[in-house]
Amino acid sequence: MSLLQYLSQRLLLLALLISAGIFYIVYILYQWGLDDSTEYYLQQDSQWAQELINNNQSLPNSTQFKQFYLIPNHSVNSLPAIYSGLLEETSPNAFFFLQDNHSYHYGLFQIIDDERALVVVHQFPINDNAEGISLIEVSIILSAVLILMMLYGAWFIYQRISRSMQALQQAVKFAQPTANSNTQVNTQMNSRMDSTKNEFIEIDNIIKSLNQALIELNDKSQQERLFIQTLSHELRTPMATVQVALELLERKEFEDNVREKLTIIFTSNQQMQNLAQDLLYLWSDTDKEQALKEKQQNLNLEHEFQQVVMELDQVFHCQQRFSINYPKGSSETLEVSASKAQVKLLLNNLCKNAIVHSEGEIQVSLNPDKIIICNTKSQRKVDPLVAGAGIGLIIAKRAAEQLGWKVQLIETEIEYEVCVVINHN
Repeated sequence: MSLLQYLSQRLLLLALLISAGIFYIVYILYQWGLDDSTEYYLQQDSQWAQELINNNQSLPNSTQFKQFYLIPNHSVNSLPAIYSGLLEETSPNAFFFLQDNHSYHYGLFQIIDDERALVVVHQFPINDNAEGISLIEVSIILSAVLILMMLYGAWFIYQRISRSMQALQQAVKFAQPTANSNTQVNTQMNSRMDSTKNEFIEIDNIIKSLNQALIELNDKSQQERLFIQTLSHELRTPMATVQVALELLERKEFEDNVREKLTIIFTSNQQMQNLAQDLLYLWSDTDKEQALKEKQQNLNLEHEFQQVVMELDQVFHCQQRFSINYPKGSSETLEVSASKAQVKLLLNNLCKNAIVHSEGEIQVSLNPDKIIICNTKSQRKVDPLVAGAGIGLIIAKRAAEQLGWKVQLIETEIEYEVCVVINHN
């Protein structure tokens, strides 16, 4: 539910509740006003009639809406039957009210002297209108106006809130830092914090907190990048020295067991060099520029995956553990346009993670829009040095980020599932 829908529904419900009150209030106020005004005019007409009687003049002529009755000997039986029965129970000099199927009857019963009494009656049709508009119509119009005001109020409040939300979105736009522009991003954030003032204090505080958090995140990201770059660069020199020494030792004659150990050392050193190179490649200062300049190729995911499995099989003897499912139709649907080096880094590290953290079969599903690698969890403890302490997944996510893809990890009690969502744009 959107914010506008929420505000509209709640204010509309409020309008309906208030409208019910309006119907009741209109009728109550009308009745009160009718009572007060009628009593006043009854007194005025009674005084007028008494002045005429005192001057020995006849009573005013009765009409449909105003009637005058002079009662001799205070006998109410001379009145119309509709009034006589009521006035027998009404004390003199008192107002009375009667309602039939067609009209409201408001009256005043007053004693003039010992022999006579005066009754003045005002009659109003029940379906009476005010200026041609009935009470029902007045109530409906007021309710409609109220509902429209509520809906307009919902829209107006939404507009005010949405402007503050847009300010939050603008603050988030600066959350795309690069190594070269990190200082510039922080400067822009700081200037924005100083210049942007919102009408709501709470939203303004959130924006300031968000901007500060983004600045700290950018700084931390830059420090991590520099650390990885420095570490990768520093490791390359000693590993290159070890590589040269191992190549010189290979020229000499050694026993088979020594030769086997030298081979293991040589292979491990090459893996360390490759890892350092990958880290430097993925976290380089010019990673985005390099990614843009990286040659895009039309790659077949099936072929690339098979190549990665073959290379890993030389170390882990794992080729038989992979069960690969292909989409229906031609294998050409598995082609993507991407950097070969980044795709290889992604697949290599995801497959190595699956090999190290499981003992059984590894299910792989290759689709045009995603790659799914699923394996059961291993019950044995995995040596962090062998597993890479999770660095494989970090490298895979970094490679996917540069490709514009997304890595999603789903973990249950019995299995891991990694889904790579491919973006073909």
